[in-house]
Amino acid sequence: MIFDQIWREERKRNKLQRSYDKDIKKLGDAKKFRDAANLREEADHFIHEADEELDFLRSRKLVTKAIELQVPRPDFKDETSWTRWGENGYVLTDKGFDELRLSHYEISK
Repeated sequence: MIFDQIWREERKRNKLQRSYDKDIKKLGDAKKFRDAANLREEADHFIHEADEELDFLRSRKLVTKAIELQVPRPDFKDETSWTRWGENGYVLTDKGFDELRLSHYEISK
C-alpha cells in the first residue's frame, strides 16, 4: 500500500519535472530568459514540495518496518535524526534514515 503511494508520487514528481524542463527549454529557445528564470523558480518550488512528500512517505515506510521488526527508532527529540514536517509530523533526516537502515540490516543478518 505505502509502496504504491511512493511509486505514484515518484511518477508524479518525474512527470512534473519533465513538463517544467520542456517548457523552460521552449522559453530559452525563444530567448525569453526572464520568463524561463521565473518558470524555473516556480518549478523548483513545486519539485521541492514533491520531494518533501516523498521523504515523508519513505520515512513512514521505514518507521513502519522498524515497528514490525521491533527495531528501536531514534527519539523524536533528536533533531539530528528527525525534522518537523507540517504541523503534526516528523520526517527522518539523512542521518535518521542511515541509522534506521543500519538497524534493519543488523537485525536481518
